[in-house]
Amino acid sequence: MKVHQLNQEHYKALFDFETRNKEWFELFVPPRPRAYQTLVGFSCASDALLREQDSGASYFYVGYLGDTIIARANLTELSNGVGSIGYRVCRNQTGKGYGSAALNYLIDVAKHKLGLKELNAKTTTNNIASMKVLEKQGFSETVRETNTFNMNGEEVSFVHYVKHLE
Repeated sequence: MKVHQLNQEHYKALFDFETRNKEWFELFVPPRPRAYQTLVGFSCASDALLREQDSGASYFYVGYLGDTIIARANLTELSNGVGSIGYRVCRNQTGKGYGSAALNYLIDVAKHKLGLKELNAKTTTNNIASMKVLEKQGFSETVRETNTFNMNGEEVSFVHYVKHLE
């Protein structure tokens, strides 16, 4: 997998990635905003992300296998040496190490390029694969929320993680 920092040239491929995997992603995370349902709306939402990236508040990455985006990874909420991470891998590429590779890439950027001291992450209680990837990469569970919400007929809550980079 080759990782690239998000730019406008990725919008069409990223829109295809999000659209193709929408049902899969929504098994584990709340749905994207309505703007993501059209290429125009998606591009506008992505333009806002690029402004965030230009300001240094967040960094967004896409992972390609050949000509196809198979993963995306984000470093967000950067402040005082702390950041949050998020990533997703397309359904037909799960279980092949791409989630770990995306997370390793974010950890490397956070530590060596941005000088962050701590990373936070969260996932839903039904996303066992994500929990395993986070824990394999040295993240520790900090909080398992007690309030639940219904996602696809299942009661889930968020699980929060932290990794110290020092």
